[in-house]
Amino acid sequence: MSTVIGSCFVLLASTCSSLSTSFQKMAHRQTNYRDPRTQLEMRSKPLTSPVYCRGYFLLGMCLSIAAISCDAISLYFIGTTLIGVLGCFSIPINIIVNRILLYEEIICKETIYILIITFGCFLSILTAVTHEPIETFIYFAEIESAIVLIIVWCLCFLLVIIVIICKTDYSQLVIYSILSGIMGAMSMTMAKYLIDLHYLINNGYVLPPTLQIISAVIILCVSIPLHIISLNLALKKFNAHHAVTIFQATWCISNVSLGIIIFKDLNNIDSSQAIIFMSGVLTSFIGVLCLAKQIEASPESYSDHNQP
Repeated sequence: MSTVIGSCFVLLASTCSSLSTSFQKMAHRQTNYRDPRTQLEMRSKPLTSPVYCRGYFLLGMCLSIAAISCDAISLYFIGTTLIGVLGCFSIPINIIVNRILLYEEIICKETIYILIITFGCFLSILTAVTHEPIETFIYFAEIESAIVLIIVWCLCFLLVIIVIICKTDYSQLVIYSILSGIMGAMSMTMAKYLIDLHYLINNGYVLPPTLQIISAVIILCVSIPLHIISLNLALKKFNAHHAVTIFQATWCISNVSLGIIIFKDLNNIDSSQAIIFMSGVLTSFIGVLCLAKQIEASPESYSDHNQP
């Protein structure tokens, strides 16, 4: 029963997240259009008010908070690996929302790539399992967990350097969207850690070192804003279904990967399960790259007001 409850909250979070990104995209469109949905009426002068102060963006932030809250509640019932499984549904949900709210068209080839990404996500998490709350703190105390977190942050730093040096549209779409996905998964990992503290308190266990708790809080507080900023950098220039699909695929795979590496969710994984997981990761990665390549092949993939 707990799995059903947790799954419902994840699906609700996916819906709120898709609505949030669509409204944030509409806020960016308001710069050049009076009607951000249809984009039929252009402004005589670009809107100069900050995007972050516009009504659509604020509405998107409220929905984003609702999505984060639903994800946090789901962590009481299920682990990050299973959340990665259910997160795959964010991709088709996002497609439907974008069709309704943003009138974004998706060509046949892009639909195929999106299905490939979704299929890859499912493959990578077919062996999803979870762990006991007390194990969270045992695993976090291991030096391997600290090394993994450091590597992830170094990777993100490297991606930022690459996007600064290589200012191509292709690199911007992929890197900003991937950064958003990694930061979103990082915030979920830290949230799982902090939520499981409730289990320790209720059962009278000794709490982990204060420095460890403070570090988790700092990482959570840093990763959430970075997730929002990097996603909006992608939404500012590219259609929502491109940026958000890459973000959601990265989010799913990152959640599963961190669940396996840090929380040991697949501690007893056999060789066949490992092959399925790696096949899913590779399939999704190929789909993400192919989808991003459509930007170069089809100029209409860009947001209209950003075309040269």
